[in-house]
Amino acid sequence: MQARKVHRSKRLKEQLELRDLEAQHMLEVPMVGAQPVGEPLSNDDNPSVAQVLRKGTDLASDQDHDEAHLHMCIQQGYLQDKMFVEILNRPREHFQFTIEWKLIHTVNALGAK
Repeated sequence: MQARKVHRSKRLKEQLELRDLEAQHMLEVPMVGAQPVGEPLSNDDNPSVAQVLRKGTDLASDQDHDEAHLHMCIQQGYLQDKMFVEILNRPREHFQFTIEWKLIHTVNALGAK
């Protein structure tokens, strides 16, 4: 019986896979906001029910302000995009889009926005 000789390619060298490199990198980076085990949480990290229910800023008014600002930014962005300028200039030629409150909406195959 003859012994078989195993030929190994010299070009194929074992390399670390990307996931292994990422895992090593994650171990080296300190966790932001992590607390040592056994150390109690502060009241800021673990608020009581009374603290949660306490009157704070009015989120609805902040959201309305943020939404108005977002709409304004979107509308300004339309002017920098050739496709949106075309839709705004000729809305009847672009039936797959609708314009409401100066915002462009797409219409899918079922006619929903």
